[in-house]
Amino acid sequence: MYVPKESIELYRTADEWNEFEKMQGIISVNGVYYSEDMSTLLKYSEDNTGSFDVPGYVTKIGNNAFVNCSGLTSVSIPVSVTNIGHNAFAGCAELTDVYIATRQDDGAQSAKKMFVTDYDNSVISIGDYAFNNCPKLANIYSFATIPPTVGNEVFTNGQYGAVKVYVPTGCVDTYKKANGWSDFYYISEFSPTGIENMTTDVNGTDAEYYDLNGRRLFKMQRGINMVRCEDGSVKKVLIK
Repeated sequence: MYVPKESIELYRTADEWNEFEKMQGIISVNGVYYSEDMSTLLKYSEDNTGSFDVPGYVTKIGNNAFVNCSGLTSVSIPVSVTNIGHNAFAGCAELTDVYIATRQDDGAQSAKKMFVTDYDNSVISIGDYAFNNCPKLANIYSFATIPPTVGNEVFTNGQYGAVKVYVPTGCVDTYKKANGWSDFYYISEFSPTGIENMTTDVNGTDAEYYDLNGRRLFKMQRGINMVRCEDGSVKKVLIK
């Protein structure tokens, strides 16, 4: 039983309503309903339109949370989310792009092209029929290096040939062997950093090394490194 957070005590003492053994307060923010502790996204308003970035404090998207939200066009799901419920996005007729396991800044804005070391720790479970009956779904960007586990009929048969799945560099074979992902005809690499034209040519004898979060490194590490050279120039270096 979900009721407004500020009214939960009234419900717990009111005749008939107080017989519910499980009662939880909910919070509404811009037409989106969350559990009292804001960890679960319970329901997205069908009146909302356009793209939506799930806040970084959400760890679970509830069953039927976005079902039949015909105005939703794209959704970004942060690395904090560990479970996407059954039928979560079923029937979203205009949904075209899905970003899974994105990095969030300040718990609200998604940085879809930011390198982050905890992609490996993002284990997302996608429930039954979660993206079923989304006829315009065209692209899935999964930032997770470990393929999320999927339930029954998460996608429809027609989607396997039409939807393009983009995964981190070096993870194509992993996705092609994973249950629920191996049926997609098109699985391709993309760089979560969004950085192009990387170089391994670093001039100068003295250089300072930083990661993409601005932390000073004593030496270069695997992944993307920012290098400040003796001449003051900054280069992006990929160490595999």
